[in-house]
Amino acid sequence: AARWVAAACAVAMLVSWGIGEGTRRLSNDLVITFLDVGQGDAALVRFPGDRTLLIDGGPGRPDGFDAGRFVVAPFLWRRGTTRLDVVAVTHPETDHAGGLPSVVRLFRPREIWTARPLEDNPVTRRLARAAREVGATVRILRAGERPMEADDCTVDVLWPPADTDGLLPNERSLVLRIGRGDRAALLTGDLEKQGEAGLLASGVDWEPDLLKVGHHGG
Repeated sequence: AARWVAAACAVAMLVSWGIGEGTRRLSNDLVITFLDVGQGDAALVRFPGDRTLLIDGGPGRPDGFDAGRFVVAPFLWRRGTTRLDVVAVTHPETDHAGGLPSVVRLFRPREIWTARPLEDNPVTRRLARAAREVGATVRILRAGERPMEADDCTVDVLWPPADTDGLLPNERSLVLRIGRGDRAALLTGDLEKQGEAGLLASGVDWEPDLLKVGHHGG
């Protein structure tokens, strides 16, 4: 019972950032909602026309609490979402990827974005199985790619580079720039000092209006 109460409270504590007109209209706004999943990350991006991108799914273990099932899923159902277009996993750690297998099975995304093959890590092997079950296409992304472009909205990959030798797992986090017009949000996974330095040195002109700081502010 305590877990259900905690989940309900977590779903209620959301922070949203929108780019669009003052009046919310489903077809016109770009809205990013950050969900409180405890020690972990989960953010839903809703594009004009109601296309959806979920970035990470909070913590989850087969024998423990699953934020994907008890926090992310109820939030999506509440807003009327029955299927996701894309799920992105920034890196293979339980507090980011643990809740995603449940989300994938429940919301059957068309694509899954990752910076590393899902089979390479025990944490994301469960996600790989879920992807196969629902027929989702897995895309391995690198800096310089633009995996989504719709209307005047874009999603650009700023990190990791093609060569990740010498980088620790957190430093290989998938970093996404989500833009509309001249405004942008930057979501950095668990990027730490080395990755941040590499990102700055890459010369990418990003200057975001909204920054999701890496590694929970660590």
